[in-house]
Amino acid sequence: MFKELDLLNDAYYEYNVDNRYQIEDRILSYIGSRIIENKYSMQNLIEALNEDFTFNDILKTFNDEANLGSKFKDNTVIRKLDNGFVYGYYRTSVGNIVVEENETLEVLKYFVRAIKSRNSIVIADMDYDEISVKSALLVIFCEAISKFGLSKNLIMLVPFEECNYDGFDRVIEKNQIKQNKKETMKFYLYLQDEFFKDIVEQELKNMKDQNLDCEIIRGDFDYVVNKINAESPKGASIYSKDAKIGYNFLNSIKSSNVFLNSSLLNYEILKEEENNLYRNKKIMYPLTQGETIEKNETPKEEEVIKEEITETKQNLALTIRKENPWYKRIFDAIKRFLFGKK
Repeated sequence: MFKELDLLNDAYYEYNVDNRYQIEDRILSYIGSRIIENKYSMQNLIEALNEDFTFNDILKTFNDEANLGSKFKDNTVIRKLDNGFVYGYYRTSVGNIVVEENETLEVLKYFVRAIKSRNSIVIADMDYDEISVKSALLVIFCEAISKFGLSKNLIMLVPFEECNYDGFDRVIEKNQIKQNKKETMKFYLYLQDEFFKDIVEQELKNMKDQNLDCEIIRGDFDYVVNKINAESPKGASIYSKDAKIGYNFLNSIKSSNVFLNSSLLNYEILKEEENNLYRNKKIMYPLTQGETIEKNETPKEEEVIKEEITETKQNLALTIRKENPWYKRIFDAIKRFLFGKK
């Protein structure tokens, strides 16, 4: 699963920095329309496999899960400090999650939850079959995700016996956490802009004076994010003049304390989130850079959204995306049945 983990990481980062207006709802609305569009093909597959559920069960399960309120950043609280900084807390995604599940309707719920929670989710299927209703639903979800310019690797379906859990941020078995990557008492200072060199070196000294294990890190953004996330640190702070890079950092790092141009001496031990698809995060940044930190795009009319999807499809034709091998096998096995026989 190591190659797949790289693909999962890329898909996770891509989705978590996407700030298009109500993107989760728009994706799910489109997926719902695609499920209905493929009603008769799905019914034929259900009958051929002699399943104990109906198409209406699938549609109801999808709608019920999709209509639940999203918990992603739903409890954001931002406070201003007298020194020109702001800080806040919110509920955010965990990262790469593997779920042990084989019941089709439960798998469908996790497909929806991946969109709503912005986690990359792998289903370790104990009844894996490339020709199955789960496989057909996976194809519908992944093809729909790609229409919005996101990676199909956000959701995977793999045989249980082929799934190595090393490297995953969380393992869930029947809605219970089975394994969880714990944060270490490690801290990182990412010197993205040498303008902050003296400040960062003083910050390192301050951290070490408090007997905290802290390290300055330099380099390419993707390299730094991957290295920090592999360590699961208690906190990380980026020093940069670029608010967009700061936004990407705040939303890419899997840690409970992620700051921009702010001292990690302000870190906190946060309470664990009860919902196993989320973590609690504290962020901190200068007030002057705050306008672009948590800014969503303005709403778009339906016609504009359709144009955006068309444009995205055209752009994707110019982009070579790596697909995980499991998806290619599933797609090749199911496409003739689900998308029409010639």
